[in-house]
Amino acid sequence: SRLKSKVLSILLHLCEAESISYLDEVANTPRSLDLAKSVALEVLELLKTMFGRDPKQLSACFDRIYPRGLLQLNAMRLTDIFSDDSNFRSYITIYFTEVLTAIFSLPHG
Repeated sequence: SRLKSKVLSILLHLCEAESISYLDEVANTPRSLDLAKSVALEVLELLKTMFGRDPKQLSACFDRIYPRGLLQLNAMRLTDIFSDDSNFRSYITIYFTEVLTAIFSLPHG
């Protein structure tokens, strides 16, 4: 949806901020870090959903559900940022395996 795409875009800008980053702020308390990890998990679930389908099915119905281009790009960029942060690295590594499994289990097209 466009709303998800816009939210990911805003989160991306907050993560890339040079003065005070979203990732720096959430690392201040364990509770906010847990909440941020749940956001990261949602981003990974979105990637798994977007990449974990047969490409033929995607072209038939997926474009009506998600504007794939910007949504995929922002989700991948956020995953890259999360994976580079020391507070999220191990968390992303564990859950990204599910995304990779979904991608590599697709039939060759």
